[in-house]
Amino acid sequence: MLGRVAVGFLSAYSCNIQATNEKTNTEMSASAQVQGKEITGTFHFFQAKYTSNTEITGEIRGLYPEKKHGLSIHDGSLEKPEKTFNPFGRKHGGPWNFERKVGDLGNIEADKEGVGRYKISEPYVKLSGPFSVLSKVITVHENPDDFAFGKTTESLETGAVGEILAKGVITN
Repeated sequence: MLGRVAVGFLSAYSCNIQATNEKTNTEMSASAQVQGKEITGTFHFFQAKYTSNTEITGEIRGLYPEKKHGLSIHDGSLEKPEKTFNPFGRKHGGPWNFERKVGDLGNIEADKEGVGRYKISEPYVKLSGPFSVLSKVITVHENPDDFAFGKTTESLETGAVGEILAKGVITN
């Protein structure tokens, strides 16, 4: 039953967005240069057409070696990122969860030199339409995302990711 509900929601979601964005069914790309005190890097976003997943790749340098760091997309500005981008009022979760915020991207893991590489094919992140992530802020956090398994208020809201270490605006 849950599978049918999920498929029904995704179909309705896609149809609703597609109907309002018929002229945006072309390739789109965007990027974000992220910076922090000692952290720099770039994320790239590519979407073949509106109904496609968005391919997100990134490389970040200066992270804590051999540690995972939460990654998310926020409303607000570079000067003042606000809550995680959540146009559908969902709970926090991991990128594999149906029930999650659009901005919940999981973790980026650093190697022993402090370089983190990220790659995901993301169904909820869009580069056009009313729920576009363009002009949103992508953030790299101090702690790994616990995907709301911690059951504390902070875990349920943000994954207990802690402070923002680096951030950048998604632009095309």
